[in-house]
Amino acid sequence: MVTMDEALRKPFPALTPADFREHPVWAACGPAGEDGVWFTPHGGALPVDPDEGHYLVRAQATLSDGTWVPACFTPVTSEADACRMLPHLLVGAAPFDLDTLALGEAEERVRSCRARLGKRPEDPRLRDWLASISGSGKAPKAAKALLAR
Repeated sequence: MVTMDEALRKPFPALTPADFREHPVWAACGPAGEDGVWFTPHGGALPVDPDEGHYLVRAQATLSDGTWVPACFTPVTSEADACRMLPHLLVGAAPFDLDTLALGEAEERVRSCRARLGKRPEDPRLRDWLASISGSGKAPKAAKALLAR
């Protein structure tokens, strides 16, 4: 059963690093609207069971140059579901979708992400790092470790 704090509800694009510092797990609440899916802090037991609802959990991404960046993802129960993790960096005005970059989305999105991170436009390390995330198979294990804390 999903336990939520209904007093605080936010659409996904409005979630910030401060929101995840205060509430490390967020649960989807209500149908998706024009602003996308809305979330509220999860107030129940941890770890959450991804089969009981749609959650976002706080994470931290490490770029290949050692830079730590606040992030979030959807927890999954098996490595076969890794494509459902939907990792996002929490930089700039709204969460930044890593899947579109890792899958070779438009170069403009890569430049935008680099700018949000304060990286030089020509720095190839961001794409290398994103490629290593998409093919590593380590993400579900990291999700389990995070949720077990």
